[in-house]
Amino acid sequence: MARARADPFGGAKPLGPDVAWLNNAQDCEWAEHGTPVGGLSPGKVLQLEKGLAEICFPTGAVVVLQGPATLELLAPSSVRLVRGRLTARVPEAARGFEVLSQEGKVVDLGTEFGVSVAADGSAQVVVFRGEVLAHAAGRGAATPISVREQQSARIGAEGVSLQPQNPGAAGFVRQIVPPVHFDLRSRSFDFRGAVGGTLLDKAGRGTGLTHRLPGTGKLLPAHDPNLVLAPAVGLLQLTTTENDLNGQVKIDRGEYVGVRLSDFGFTGVEDFAVSAVIPNSPVLGEVDQLGLYAGVRSDRHIRGGLMRPGGNRGVGPSTQFFVGNNGGDDANLHMVGVVATGVDLVLQLERVRGKYSLMIENRTSGESTALTIRHPEFLDGERDLYVGLFGATPWRNIPRTILVKEFKVNVWTRRN
Repeated sequence: MARARADPFGGAKPLGPDVAWLNNAQDCEWAEHGTPVGGLSPGKVLQLEKGLAEICFPTGAVVVLQGPATLELLAPSSVRLVRGRLTARVPEAARGFEVLSQEGKVVDLGTEFGVSVAADGSAQVVVFRGEVLAHAAGRGAATPISVREQQSARIGAEGVSLQPQNPGAAGFVRQIVPPVHFDLRSRSFDFRGAVGGTLLDKAGRGTGLTHRLPGTGKLLPAHDPNLVLAPAVGLLQLTTTENDLNGQVKIDRGEYVGVRLSDFGFTGVEDFAVSAVIPNSPVLGEVDQLGLYAGVRSDRHIRGGLMRPGGNRGVGPSTQFFVGNNGGDDANLHMVGVVATGVDLVLQLERVRGKYSLMIENRTSGESTALTIRHPEFLDGERDLYVGLFGATPWRNIPRTILVKEFKVNVWTRRN
């Protein structure tokens, strides 16, 4: 003979075969007996102290329980929320699914809703889609209140009070989304030895760098006279050339060396960071510049680093800059601060959550500055991004020498 449990709304709920099962759990801590396994029988009390638990019912209803919470399973279409909060997705076939609480109950009419039970037993009902009926256990119990999409209601000792908005709706988790795991693909270039199959320096030694920004350096010889590898001290010497990406002037001899991100698993959506250690920052003349770039070709890229502003004759301190170039002309130029010559710098160009920024750390003074520009939409979704180092003397053929101690690339790829 099946046992029965009293129901404050009349009738009895049979306690017999299993009525639900735990389908998914994320970061869960259970109060006792560990994780529930197998079928869950009527009368089973789930005490979730932390995390998210997805409970499925044979009717097709799905409940996401958010810890800390206590839920009692009554029947295939009925649960009692003692504390905490849950969301329920109920298909039309499971219409009538109900969530009981101390002060009342919610009856589904084929919808998606959330229920939160406070310490005093009162319940907040939020309807995300469709309609539910909210009943009070005490006064007004005979008159259920309809709660529709984008509405909410409070069920308390005084009855049901309807609210036209959805206060607290953002606090409900409607679906357990598997956490995204990332693998870091990283490579550091320390210039302590020649690397075969890479861009060659003046003496024919492989620098480790593999690509140029497309559109640049087409007329440079295979043994690049502007690159000198110094393995004994772990340095790459880059000599600037007269060229200007703004206007695409003499870029066929421009020094824009680096790597292709697709070689690190980049597919167009991943975040990445590229950095360079620049010891003993060089003396620059008017509009001379050095730094890092990211882009698909010479006229579609962003770049930033150090620049001697135009109008400042002679040589002297540099300004930090960050700029986008879409179509061959620089736009949204940002400049800030002053950097003295002869200091040790770390430059980093990164994309985090799809947004770009440039950071310059002055290791000599201990200060750092971050710059952002208007988001370069023209790079969104581009699968073939190139990143690297550059140096240019746009207005004159007066070479400058840039020393690079380390070049590093990080790409965070999603794990399947």
